[in-house]
Amino acid sequence: MKNVQKYSSLAQQGVKGYYIGPALESYWCYKVWTQTTNCSRIIDTLDWYPTPTGYAWNNLNGADIVTEAASTLSQAILQPASGPHMPSDQR
Repeated sequence: MKNVQKYSSLAQQGVKGYYIGPALESYWCYKVWTQTTNCSRIIDTLDWYPTPTGYAWNNLNGADIVTEAASTLSQAILQPASGPHMPSDQR
């Protein structure tokens, strides 16, 4: 734990981490992985960098999303993936 006496109340006190998912056993908390501790931890406050509004999918409307999904589905049907997870009679 960081020494609280070292920082003023408005000082930057964050640690860079990576979002893993919600902390289901804690109310309104998040599970993140931090490189400084090399493990996951549960936190109650986090900032998103870059902000979620900066992603391309926020600029799409419903028709664009449906068109992209239909295109992806048709490609999957016309060119099925092959690999060890496919039954041998379908490769």
